[in-house]
Amino acid sequence: MSTCQRPQDENFNELDIFFQDPNIERLPPEEVRIESFEMTPWPDGRPAVKVSVRVTPFQKRPSAEIQITNPEGETVAESSIFGAMGPKSEINMHLRGHVTPGEYTARCTLFYERYPEGEKPAPGDPYVPPEIMVVDEARTTFHL
Repeated sequence: MSTCQRPQDENFNELDIFFQDPNIERLPPEEVRIESFEMTPWPDGRPAVKVSVRVTPFQKRPSAEIQITNPEGETVAESSIFGAMGPKSEINMHLRGHVTPGEYTARCTLFYERYPEGEKPAPGDPYVPPEIMVVDEARTTFHL
């Protein structure tokens, strides 16, 4: 039976499998930014949208919160992306409640979790909530 083990090489970086081009500069958390944030309504008229978020290449995996509000300003969808695996994330979001025609607003907040002393707690340690470091925000509108 075989097992999968992390390479023992101290120069191994798990993100190398996603950023194959050695000329791409990967940014530290404080410098990561949203490059594009797009909403595409489903073409068949269902109350759902395809969400595309592209961020700059990163050294550490960022997280994001996405919120969609209807023309009246009510929240109709929310989603989270924790520890994005690559610079582009795509998800489908279904809108709740009665969907009315009009202009909808979507917001994306890109953030990192920072733990005390910069490390996640060890198993068995008391839970200490991480500090949230927001690094970028984006807003877009779309019509249904």
